[in-house]
Amino acid sequence: MERKLLLECQRNDRNAQRKIYEKMAGRLYAVCRRYLKNDEDIEEVLADSFYKIFTKIGQLQNPETFEAWARKIAVNECLQNQ
Repeated sequence: MERKLLLECQRNDRNAQRKIYEKMAGRLYAVCRRYLKNDEDIEEVLADSFYKIFTKIGQLQNPETFEAWARKIAVNECLQNQ
């Protein structure tokens, strides 16, 4: 993920958030699909994951680890909703 895009997202730039969502939604959906079978549950967990990603992105210390960090959030959300 581009450092500039992540910095813009940390400043609550909606356009940056949309771009991150577009890049990551399919990947995180696939992660959630491994844990949950119901599409409604997956969509709910995906929405919760992106909410947490966008509200906690300021805590991300190393932009190079963004994708792994986002996946971990999605997995944790799945595990809480099983």
